[in-house]
Amino acid sequence: MFAQYDHYKKLNYAAPLDEPLLLAGNFAELRSNHFHGGLDIKTNSEVGHNVYSIEDGYVYRIKVSERGYGKCLYVQHPTGHRSVYAHLQKFSDKIERFVRGKQYAKQSYTIELFLSKDELKVKKSEIVAYGGNTGSSSGPHLHFEIRDNNDVTINPLLFGFNIRDEIRPNINVIGIYPREGQGLVNGKTKPLFITPFKKGQGQYSIGSKSIELSGQVGFGVSTLDYLNNSSNRCGIFSIELKVDDQTIFKHTLEKVSFQETRYINALVDYATYKKTGSKLQKCFVDDGNFLSTYSDVVNKGYFDFNDQKQHKITLILKDTYMNTSVLNFMVKSTNQTFSTSTPKSFAYNQYNSFDNKEVMVALPKYALYKDVDFYVSKDSSLKKPYYKSAVYNIHDKYVPLHKRMTLSIKDPGIDAKLRSKTYIAELDGGVYFNRTNYSNGYFSTKTKYLGKYVLVSDEKPPVITNKSFKSGANIAGAKQLVFKIADNLSGIQNYKGYIDGKWVLFEYEYKKKRLTYTVDEYFPVEKGKHEIKLQVTDKVGNVSILKQGFYL
Repeated sequence: MFAQYDHYKKLNYAAPLDEPLLLAGNFAELRSNHFHGGLDIKTNSEVGHNVYSIEDGYVYRIKVSERGYGKCLYVQHPTGHRSVYAHLQKFSDKIERFVRGKQYAKQSYTIELFLSKDELKVKKSEIVAYGGNTGSSSGPHLHFEIRDNNDVTINPLLFGFNIRDEIRPNINVIGIYPREGQGLVNGKTKPLFITPFKKGQGQYSIGSKSIELSGQVGFGVSTLDYLNNSSNRCGIFSIELKVDDQTIFKHTLEKVSFQETRYINALVDYATYKKTGSKLQKCFVDDGNFLSTYSDVVNKGYFDFNDQKQHKITLILKDTYMNTSVLNFMVKSTNQTFSTSTPKSFAYNQYNSFDNKEVMVALPKYALYKDVDFYVSKDSSLKKPYYKSAVYNIHDKYVPLHKRMTLSIKDPGIDAKLRSKTYIAELDGGVYFNRTNYSNGYFSTKTKYLGKYVLVSDEKPPVITNKSFKSGANIAGAKQLVFKIADNLSGIQNYKGYIDGKWVLFEYEYKKKRLTYTVDEYFPVEKGKHEIKLQVTDKVGNVSILKQGFYL
């Protein structure tokens, strides 16, 4: 491991799970719209594994949510670090009692608590929770993070946990990118993609391919890393680009702050990713990309090929354990003429707006990573019973946004009674709800995505199905009551459950559309008839209520 990071290992933190530790995902792995903030540690596809505090400290934050991190615990340590444990099945007994008390007091399953240092203290290697699959987890595992006191995430592998990695990164594809209006690749303005081949331990080549470059050109690479005893694909630690043995670009993932994690959409070739799923990391920097993890960058990572000579290109990829892969290849510099770039209608470093009286768009300064020629088009041919307008193409979904734009669509004459049930939906392989306001004849929302949008009206309330018992059944001895809740369009906003008129704690597992009440001290003990009531509301305010009697 890199010697300059040895100060992390000296802290000698305990492992958060029983060893051996096997990873399903690592730090700063490229995810949708963000860098992965920690390690995904396997739990053998099971829930209930002991989760340990890595050091003495106190619980300073607890969050329970249906999505995201699910049940999540945050511990402050005297070393100046914070540890985070997410997707938990449940907390340890003392923490679970504390949280449930707060949930009943607030009458809400979802809750966020901030604690003082004297409320819930923990010791190093104390069991603080049990591994689970809550939130936006796609399978049982522990998501584990280490942060500094400013909540900047730090690569946990630098702390010397007993995780084996003797495998070098793979180099899957390289991209060669002409700078728009300032360069050519083999006489063309489009990028060139090449699949290298391995020729030895950590050594890659592209063979004798002829590559002619003119003007300013950048490079990119698609890479994956693997760790011992795991087939899961992980990310790498650093990429370095050299031209003729001079470093012109370096990217290192020691730390990433949440404030800058969305810059991942400028780090990767976003259009290629959206079209093919391949994540090429650009070894050059867009004008509006302010990611702090770059270093040694010369001319934004572009090299000016203008001398008609041969040049050696070197890409050096390393994982956290210094396993290294290298690609070397030659290119020829030529002096070809090309059309220079012209100013674009939307500049990345300015506020931009569009208004054709039917659609209005406003982009704040630095919403874009580079200048674009913005456009809006209209498609009236796409029709669904719940579509209430034409479909509007708001520029191009292959162009990423860093900040939310304001999108407004003129009311085409929707019945006033339906306005509160109408929202602006994004169309991208599905119909996605956006919180929408109505004012002065326009529906408006804020969104971080360009692409297809349409007005949708959701007139149907959610559907509630009792999966545990029939009305009037005797359920004495039941451990859980399970219901299925689903909504056809906008999605579930909230839910409330009552037994004999008293609120009880239901847990919503959105991945399975399942609402579960685990019998607790608030469940009635008296023999005879009782009533359960569920009220479920979707995101535009449609409400469903289910009442069913049962006997004990």
